Amino acid sequence: MFLKKKSYLELFALIILSFSINQFFGYRGIFPIDSFAFFDTSYKITTGEVPIKDYWISSGLTLDFLQAIIFSIFGTSWHTYIFHASLFNVLITISTYLLFNHLGLNKSINFLLSACVSILAYTSSGTPFVDHHSTFLSLFALYSLIMAIYTNQIIFWRLIPPFFVLAFFSKQVPAAFFILSTIFIISFYLFLTTNILRNKVLKNLIYSSTLSLIIFIFVCVLYEINLRDLFIQYIAYPINIGSNRYSSNSLDLINLVSEYKYIHICYLPFLYLSYVFLKKKKNFYLSKEFFLALVITSIYIFLILHQSLTKNQNFIFFLIPIFSGFSCIIMSRSNYKLKNQMIYFLIFVSLISTTKYHERFNIERKFHELSGADFTKSISSKNIHPILSGLKWITPDFRQNPSKEISGIKYFLDLVRKEKNNKMVITNYSFVNAIIKDELNQISRWYPVDGTGFPFEKNNDYYNIFRDFITNRIKEKKINTIIITSDIPENFLGNYLNMECLIIDRHNHFVKRYYIKKNCEL
Repeated sequence: MFLKKKSYLELFALIILSFSINQFFGYRGIFPIDSFAFFDTSYKITTGEVPIKDYWISSGLTLDFLQAIIFSIFGTSWHTYIFHASLFNVLITISTYLLFNHLGLNKSINFLLSACVSILAYTSSGTPFVDHHSTFLSLFALYSLIMAIYTNQIIFWRLIPPFFVLAFFSKQVPAAFFILSTIFIISFYLFLTTNILRNKVLKNLIYSSTLSLIIFIFVCVLYEINLRDLFIQYIAYPINIGSNRYSSNSLDLINLVSEYKYIHICYLPFLYLSYVFLKKKKNFYLSKEFFLALVITSIYIFLILHQSLTKNQNFIFFLIPIFSGFSCIIMSRSNYKLKNQMIYFLIFVSLISTTKYHERFNIERKFHELSGADFTKSISSKNIHPILSGLKWITPDFRQNPSKEISGIKYFLDLVRKEKNNKMVITNYSFVNAIIKDELNQISRWYPVDGTGFPFEKNNDYYNIFRDFITNRIKEKKINTIIITSDIPENFLGNYLNMECLIIDRHNHFVKRYYIKKNCEL
């Protein structure tokens, strides 16, 4: 339906490239709190533990369950973990290629730009991560919207709601931005279209949305996820921290221009030529090109907005070849005198920027805070455990001496393994469950104390709820021992528990063990 026969070779090459490049760099260094964020939580689902109910999360439901499925099928290992991210790198690359193909982009240019997408898309992280999943699943929904408008095929209208549901439950933003903008675009489109088409589209959108909602509620019921807890952890608390962040942050326009200059350069020709193209058309707002411009502009605005407000490293440079592709498509349809030169310029910008960001984010692993690290010092993670085989261990905090960190981790694992009391383990080395295979009662996906994972400040509206979540777990599971690694701040336990109830058993610089006094009010 999408491809000419001659394009299958290019498609196959892109699949190989997009999969293999993420596979390669997914083994190159890590940032523990992010890289392992979905390893243990996904594994725990396979053993019966459930997010929201058994551990606090503020994002990542989709990732947890998808990775749990992959672990269940292929086994729990770093290989199957990276496979998840590599698969999504393939999907965003191929979906972009197919969309460009349908919109008439030159085959050679399409292949080249899609290859650039594959290099810059998921590879910056290499491991499953919420921002990437939320963004790419949202793009699948928006690509479906474009195809729905251009083809009038019902299947594409039906794909929009489930993609957005999966995107939102990966991370609330940027998915929420795109959901709102898409509601506006679709509403405007339906307002202008015929009654027959309007009724047909609305019927299928309502059907797909309802089915997606029913499936989601069924999963919640199946796994006994309390909807109130879901609302607090996934909706109310993220809104709380999001509103605080947006009110305290101001957008630096100079930085917005300089940091994303190549994105601007490749988007602006599309915007200008869309304006020129549509200005000549009578009732331009009825044309497919007008709605294409709305969708692409929403991608441009909301991804830059999201990226500028997030605390994570930049990852949206894959937009450079995507916007170049859309600019080339509309340029090829225009009478612009220098259109060939402009197309060559956009290709050049895409190639130069891809080379630049490949060096920075893939080779240097900037997303993992490893810029400047000597990767020859990395050590095979098989030294920790066979399930981590293939991973070349080097982290930001121990970049000069990875063996010291590995020794500390092995000591920590041995301590946890030998501890026979009911225990709670607090660490950002979140592969310990998959190795120890014991009930470790972790209370959160991760442990940042900046408020992004759970309420840490005592004046936060949801602080008491999380504190009760911890203390109730200790009481219900009759926990006697708490083991905590040095990557967790010193004041973490004292922020929630009465430290007079804890007897510290210091072991080394890497790990501490606390015993809980009997009959002491935590």
